[in-house]
Amino acid sequence: NVAVDCGIPNPIWYKVGKVCGFCKVQVAKMALPVYKNCTGYCKAQGLTCSKAFKGYLHSCDVESPLGCDEAFGTETAPLCQCSPALIKDNFEPVKRPSEEQMQCLKAEEKGCFEISDRINCLSSKDGSTSAAGKGGFKIAGEPCVWCGDGTCTTDSAAKCAPYDWLMNGKGIVLTSICHWFQHVFNMFQ
Repeated sequence: NVAVDCGIPNPIWYKVGKVCGFCKVQVAKMALPVYKNCTGYCKAQGLTCSKAFKGYLHSCDVESPLGCDEAFGTETAPLCQCSPALIKDNFEPVKRPSEEQMQCLKAEEKGCFEISDRINCLSSKDGSTSAAGKGGFKIAGEPCVWCGDGTCTTDSAAKCAPYDWLMNGKGIVLTSICHWFQHVFNMFQ
């Protein structure tokens, strides 16, 4: 069992030969007859397969692409890339904190999108000069939301995002929300 960066809810994956990036691993040799293909492997992690590759033993280098449903074979070192868990369409946003509750937050001059660690994200509000982003959603002054150690959306590599943009922008400024949110203000509810 190995921790793999693919967000919430399953950071621990089974039968990993080598971690090769975000949601991407080389499947352990002993797991090949059990899972049969990347679809089966990703399903065992609670996810779906997005890409599959034939690789080289003990390496993350790709030899050639495979289909997710294509059988592993006995002499392969398959690499499976799973899709991060998506929040259901009936996702209910966390209530936005009041201005009073946000007084303790520091303004991050570069903005929430530039923060890459949980502590700074959850103790900040967006201090950028972008009053509103695409779709008119607020950015400046918004509390930062941490996206569970993975990317916040399928459209961006950001791990931290402004509240209004993230909670209300689905379908307008972003394709899908990838992770369960950890929000410092849950304690105020």
